[in-house]
Amino acid sequence: MSSTYPIVKIARTTVTELLPVFINKGIFSSYNGLPERADLLDQLKLDLNVTRLTKEQEREHLTQIGEYKTDKYVVRDYGNYLIAFSLNAYQGNLKDDLQRVRLNKLGHKIAMIILSEVYHQKKWEGLVIPKQRIMEYLGYTSENKYIYGHISEVIFSLRWLDYKIIEYNTKIKVREDRKTTGNFIYNLIEDPKSYTLWVNKLFVGSVACVLTEDKNEFSIKSSRKIYFNYPTTLLPLSKNYSQGAYLLSHFLMAEMGNSKLNTSTHKVIAQKIPRLIEVMKLNYSRDDKNYKAFLNALEEIQIIDRVNPDISTLKNLKSSRIKNQVIHLFVKKDIELLDSELKSNHLVTK
Repeated sequence: MSSTYPIVKIARTTVTELLPVFINKGIFSSYNGLPERADLLDQLKLDLNVTRLTKEQEREHLTQIGEYKTDKYVVRDYGNYLIAFSLNAYQGNLKDDLQRVRLNKLGHKIAMIILSEVYHQKKWEGLVIPKQRIMEYLGYTSENKYIYGHISEVIFSLRWLDYKIIEYNTKIKVREDRKTTGNFIYNLIEDPKSYTLWVNKLFVGSVACVLTEDKNEFSIKSSRKIYFNYPTTLLPLSKNYSQGAYLLSHFLMAEMGNSKLNTSTHKVIAQKIPRLIEVMKLNYSRDDKNYKAFLNALEEIQIIDRVNPDISTLKNLKSSRIKNQVIHLFVKKDIELLDSELKSNHLVTK
């Protein structure tokens, strides 16, 4: 398989909105010590000497806390949105298995592998993926036996962890926009050689209509705007990428570029630096460390042909200008040409 990683189709919404949720480390590692949401709000009422809190007061306080739990969920609160995680459907020994939950870059990668195989095999129910195939996608050989345990923990998490995203519109007043996603995998059979799994159709997204040619939903032609071609060689090639470089490379693949800036050969993604740092989930306490990690990631990513302003200029940028600085990232339009280039790079790095 090493020379035949397929080009597949992945739903844009899945990559830009859903899979980034998988970059949340240690969700249940401190479960017992997490404060209860109800207790936090009761204490705030006492502190403010009020009997009722406004939505704005609740949001401000819970955002400052950042991580807490409810009767059903562990919550990661990011201010303008929160993600609530649960293992409610799990019937095993929850106390022991909480520590098995793993959502991180590997979780994101294995989700991408599964979605790639959904398109490649053209089904999302009863999907059989050999364990050796997963290893090849990840850029490992059977000699790297420790990886099998990590894969098992990720598959466990993708099977049992369900979550919902709640976004908040705070321009005028707090308003909830709730998005429940459920489990990525809703059924799973494992044997010594492979995984057989059933994938939540929500994550398959528009690609489901491509596979079934369901023209009642929308035309196949229009659906191309909401899926993108993905060269799976990017998975093993990014084995040693930093998390930021890995996430940014997928964001760039999913983007269509700026219609006024695109050239005949390249799509041009134009974004302010803080937006790209957000995409990369860089959250160091110091802004200069975030910016340094951002610049390092630009040099790692092998699908970027040109950066404007160039990296040398960006390295000398005054801190007062970083917030509003727009950069242009050039990525090849021709997916076959890009795929050929990535395969050549992968052979060199093996």
